[in-house]
Amino acid sequence: MYVTGADVEQEGTTYVLPNNVLRKFVAASDLRTQIAGFLYGTSPEGSSTIKDVQYIAMPPQTGTHQNVSLPESLPKPDPLTEGLELLGWIHTQPSEQPFLSPFDVVTHTKLVDDHPRAFGTDPVVITCSFAPGSVSLSAYTLTADGVAWGRANRDKGG
Repeated sequence: MYVTGADVEQEGTTYVLPNNVLRKFVAASDLRTQIAGFLYGTSPEGSSTIKDVQYIAMPPQTGTHQNVSLPESLPKPDPLTEGLELLGWIHTQPSEQPFLSPFDVVTHTKLVDDHPRAFGTDPVVITCSFAPGSVSLSAYTLTADGVAWGRANRDKGG
């Protein structure tokens, strides 16, 4: 499974999400309650624009049909994530949208602001949407304007 997130001003980054990792995430999902996880992976030697997702850490969380709330702290280092880069986060949503929701923008900004050294450059948000018989993935990174908007609206949700 390949997910490409591109910014108008820079060359895109390709996120490779193996079918077995995606299947485990989808199997843990519920169509009526959103879930989320942190994406860990690496870049192949010599290519910084390709990210291989190797692990999804799913911390304790609460979710509704509209959003998911993650803990304020990131998962503790684990032998399974040793040597892996924190690439961003993934979450389910009940239907595909052509944009990143305001709640997701605020949540993403909050995660990156609260843990600036943990995330690599341009952390990604991947949304996993369900339709009858299929799963759709979309990847997003925030522009400087998106980050500013997320910070300005941090107290309103996320």
